[in-house]
Amino acid sequence: IAVTFDPIEPTVADEQKVKADARLVDSNTMTNLLTQGFELDSIVAYLQTGELEQLVMGEQEVEAEEDAPDVVEQGQTQDIEVEQKRVTPQVRDDYQTRVEFIAYNQASKQVARAEANVKAVAEVPQKEVEQFATDLETTLAPLVAVEGSIQRAEGIKIILEAGLVVDDVEQFRLTAAQRADYTEYLLKVGNSYTGTIQTAIQSVLDRASEQQLTAGQIKQQLRNILAEKWRYERIARTEVERAGNIASVNAMENIANETGYSINKIWNTASAEPCEFCQSLNGKVIEVTKSYLDVGETLLGVDGGQLKNDFENVHAGTVHPNCRCFTTYEVVE
Repeated sequence: IAVTFDPIEPTVADEQKVKADARLVDSNTMTNLLTQGFELDSIVAYLQTGELEQLVMGEQEVEAEEDAPDVVEQGQTQDIEVEQKRVTPQVRDDYQTRVEFIAYNQASKQVARAEANVKAVAEVPQKEVEQFATDLETTLAPLVAVEGSIQRAEGIKIILEAGLVVDDVEQFRLTAAQRADYTEYLLKVGNSYTGTIQTAIQSVLDRASEQQLTAGQIKQQLRNILAEKWRYERIARTEVERAGNIASVNAMENIANETGYSINKIWNTASAEPCEFCQSLNGKVIEVTKSYLDVGETLLGVDGGQLKNDFENVHAGTVHPNCRCFTTYEVVE
């Protein structure tokens, strides 16, 4: 999907377009959620309130494969193909486009302030950062619900294939703690993203001072920041992947808590040429609630490089921007 962003001045017509775009997003969200099996009434309630807890998956039966053994004996192994159960690429592309639009709008606000005062970088109001994070959460919440529900069904299948009993596993919903963690994480994303835009603006102003550029030349270079599409594409790809990965882990955490079974997660690389840090984590098995890399820890790559984690505990398969890794799961008997 190609996305073109053209900086324009806000007008009444633009406001009407924003409202129309919002209605279109609601329509697309409803279609996606219906396709994934959520009940219509719960989708309407979600769109009205923005509360992820309103979403309810329709009744689905999950059965073990007919040729799967009733019980897996201790020490017995099964050849199971590693596969990532996710929404379709088309759905992911749709969400990435929406996140790109949010990221572009935020960058536009910061560049507009810089154009109004080309002598110094204006601070980003904290309320603006919080709104940016809220916009991300509102946009990605349906994806989290869908991805978590997919993993819930896969998790039940894994337990049944191990010859174990599954009773009273609830529909996927983020717990209050999981929701708070995700909200806090997205606020960090907001501070990080707006900070990178501020750095780009400062670089323009520094060059302007060194080269004695005119106000018009400075404004043109500031607008050039908005043409750097890699900024929007990177945050979009990263956060769509992250949403799916964290929903997957959250779903399996919930299943472990509800069933009492011990569940491990296994790191898997997806790229044909994974970086040295993803290669270092590939195949690592830990308990589902544990972190692969805590804040402050340093990951040693297979080529000897070092990656210090200064952002967020890594619970799911996203260790760096644009990371495409994912987790699979096993029941520990």
